[in-house]
Amino acid sequence: MSQARQVQQNSILGPMMALTAFPDESPAVVEHFFSGDITPETVGLSHTSLQNSLHFIRSQAYSVVHSLLLEKQTRSIVMDFLQTVVNSNRQRAHMTYRMKDVSDDGFIVNFLSVMQQLAVRVKVNQVDPLYLHHPKCRLDVSQESRLHSSASSKELHEWKSFLCEQNKFQDIKFSTECFYMTMAAHHVGLMPAVKFYESRVKKIKQLAHFIGEMENAENADPQHQLMINNHKTRLKSLTANRLCMEASLLDKTFLSSCLQFYSSASQWMVAIISTSPHRFVLFAKCVGCCVDGWHLGGWGYVGCWNGVNCLSGCLLAL
Repeated sequence: MSQARQVQQNSILGPMMALTAFPDESPAVVEHFFSGDITPETVGLSHTSLQNSLHFIRSQAYSVVHSLLLEKQTRSIVMDFLQTVVNSNRQRAHMTYRMKDVSDDGFIVNFLSVMQQLAVRVKVNQVDPLYLHHPKCRLDVSQESRLHSSASSKELHEWKSFLCEQNKFQDIKFSTECFYMTMAAHHVGLMPAVKFYESRVKKIKQLAHFIGEMENAENADPQHQLMINNHKTRLKSLTANRLCMEASLLDKTFLSSCLQFYSSASQWMVAIISTSPHRFVLFAKCVGCCVDGWHLGGWGYVGCWNGVNCLSGCLLAL
């Protein structure tokens, strides 16, 4: 069993965050809410009920994590848990990955929701822009692509050595670790889940189009009609699964918190460049040598706003 699965299933906090409405993880939810006739009225009522339950689960998970972080005896253990969840799910950001090697979508989306609630009170002017290069950085970015892809490992090592020699690093604070972990959770959590949802929607459209073509074909063969009925049953099942996914992903409260974090991240990145020439030089060197693709390339100026536009579109579609 992969480390991501072990954390989800065997940790104390894992099962709480694994409570979800995603169909592949909770087929009973699909059966209960969307087994009958699907109408706009029933979908609206089902979504409201599911989202209220998800809000309660996520708020309770946040309360538990927040309370544990306030206690000195448990703070480091909880930070280790958050670190492990993010690092063990790096494969989710790849083009392809095996589901058994990573955590489920529902778990990682709930985890992201908790991280966003923790990051609400983070003041971006207290976030260290050089944290990813800190010797005690909790995030493993060694395998991530860099903006300056031609920079060799030697150049990267030299740059980090320079930072250490010049004592450029700040003392690590919770606000910095929380901010970066939330950013990483978006990278491995929300975007892969949205891509999977989009692929499911595409599959439904293709199947519906195929059924329409079969119905338009003049074929009196009973076997032909049987195939149409089988495809319609499959289409109904896929549609029910899509509606369950939408209850989790297209939740206005959840998407609003995503937009709020994206806004804070944008302010942070603009402030790094505009604060002073000295900080701009440091930032430019980071970009030139070793800032990772998911940090600035994945959703920096361009990626961040692409994410905002994507989620804004989802909000407008509701």
